Amino acid sequence: MVKIKSFNLPARQLAALDFGCGIGHLTRALAPHFDKCLGLDISAEMIEKARELNQEMDNCKFVVSCETLETLPDNHFDLVYANVVLQHAPKRKMIKRYLADFGRIIKKEGVIVFQLPSHIPFKDRLWSGFRSYNFIPEKEMVEYLQSLNLKVLSVENDNGFSSPGVVSRIYYVGRTI
Repeated sequence: MVKIKSFNLPARQLAALDFGCGIGHLTRALAPHFDKCLGLDISAEMIEKARELNQEMDNCKFVVSCETLETLPDNHFDLVYANVVLQHAPKRKMIKRYLADFGRIIKKEGVIVFQLPSHIPFKDRLWSGFRSYNFIPEKEMVEYLQSLNLKVLSVENDNGFSSPGVVSRIYYVGRTI
């Protein structure tokens, strides 16, 4: 939250979305800062565990999400956060669709924070021979975000992503309109 507040965003702290929330650790951490927190994950098992572990968090809701976010309202969230989740999308097109949805559901004075590798060596793109990892080069990502009328506030190295040869970035993004 310290880095986000350095941009003087979000203007208000009413609603946060933790996209790919898993068992809800980050959703729980956001709860003291926002009136309402929504944790979405594609795994029903993770959502069930998140609900169990966070029963006392009255302002947190956990929902199983499918491949699209079209059911979420426009201009609703003050913060959209996605960490170590977008690279699991099987195609870049799907990552870009999620980002377009993030741009749609974020309020004008809100902020989107997401992590995504900008390079993965070819040998590391398959994990255990069956699960692929995806990436989008930083230049392509910045251009895409700008094409969505989003403003890239900052791009930083993701020092927490520790895999040899993988370059990962954390993007801080606001709306321009």
